Amino acid sequence: MALFYSAVKLTSIIDVTVIGASQPALVMLAAPRFFGERLGRRDVVWILLAAVGVTVAVIGPGTTGHHKLAGDLMAVGSLVSFSGYWLVSQRAREEHGAVE
Repeated sequence: MALFYSAVKLTSIIDVTVIGASQPALVMLAAPRFFGERLGRRDVVWILLAAVGVTVAVIGPGTTGHHKLAGDLMAVGSLVSFSGYWLVSQRAREEHGAVE
């Protein structure tokens, strides 16, 4: 959460939100390792298309006065850390009940 808020302070909320929206693609890439799910070609194509879309949305308009690369990097760090948290918590739910 600290990375997310720092990213919002350094760059536009639009950039941070668009980068964060790629979390499902990141989770889908990690799912085979964590949960034994299989990725098909179609899944990979959609992941690549989503990555291109995020890149175009973030870089496309060019830099504005409020845009900083450090903020984008913090948004990516927030994306990776939250995705990792989500994956680990889902793995823990397989082994433990909600109360535990």
